[in-house]
Amino acid sequence: GISVYEEGRVRPEWAGDSEMTFARVYAAGNLPKLVDFNAAFTRPDLVAAAYFQASLVVGLLVERHGEAVLRTLMSAYAAGASTEEALRKATGAGLSDLQSAFDAMVRERYGDAARALETPKNVEIPRSAPAAALVEIADRHANSFPVQMAAGRAMAAAGSHAEAIAAFERAARLVPFARGDDSPRAHLARLALAGGDTARAASELEALVRHDHANVDAARQLASLAEKAGNEPLRLLAYERIVEVDPFDAAAHAALGRIAMGRRDAALAVREFQAALAAGPVDRVAAHCDLAEAYLLGGRSADARREAVAALEIAPTFERAQELLLKTTEGK
Repeated sequence: GISVYEEGRVRPEWAGDSEMTFARVYAAGNLPKLVDFNAAFTRPDLVAAAYFQASLVVGLLVERHGEAVLRTLMSAYAAGASTEEALRKATGAGLSDLQSAFDAMVRERYGDAARALETPKNVEIPRSAPAAALVEIADRHANSFPVQMAAGRAMAAAGSHAEAIAAFERAARLVPFARGDDSPRAHLARLALAGGDTARAASELEALVRHDHANVDAARQLASLAEKAGNEPLRLLAYERIVEVDPFDAAAHAALGRIAMGRRDAALAVREFQAALAAGPVDRVAAHCDLAEAYLLGGRSADARREAVAALEIAPTFERAQELLLKTTEGK
């Protein structure tokens, strides 16, 4: 995005996101050719983009030739083949053909976003500018992601929330894969919450979480809003993302277990409640009881009894554990 200097100028900021970095390198015309690709991994200014570029190349090869192409390539490399030789063995064509296909794919996927990421020259956004002036700047550079972000930040700071929302919405359309706490979706979620629009905030956080796979804070925010709204699909998305990023979050595993119980999915409930216990929950008694109920749902009475006893060893008078123990002995 673009941030505002003290004196009001704007500057590009290189995010830690590899896809955004790749798009910026592409916009600057610095994307390495595949024939020189290995050298990019030794350059600090290209290494992040190179890793993302490599994932795109692999995806393109699989898309065109199927997953078997990767095994053939690895076998050829193991036999000492060069990249050109390995490609010809695996695909019947060499680097020039792959380069042409890759260039076409990148143009289609990132051409518009790359143009939007270019920073226009001599753009100033004075910190004290009135909302009307900021709107005029944003409108004049409607296809510039950096300007929309800078204007949106300035308008939000000035309390012009409606105008800021319009700028961030435009930015989100220009670069839909923008991630992080300074992304358009993150700003839109914060503005929606400030205005009391929790449904809009949840919608923006959902869009952000679907693109920003490592943003555990956004996933936790989404989980909180989804819990209050009773929105199970969003709860499921949020908690699944949380445990992917932070597998030691016992509460998120327990929440997934409860969702599984509601769906009568005993196997998933057992797995998630086991993970919750292993992660060290604050309330181990309740965690043992949760797992006991999941075992009962799956018809595993002996396992359920073991968990109920474990809960009672910690809290001998806990009624829920006592009731579960009775259930495991019914009919005996």
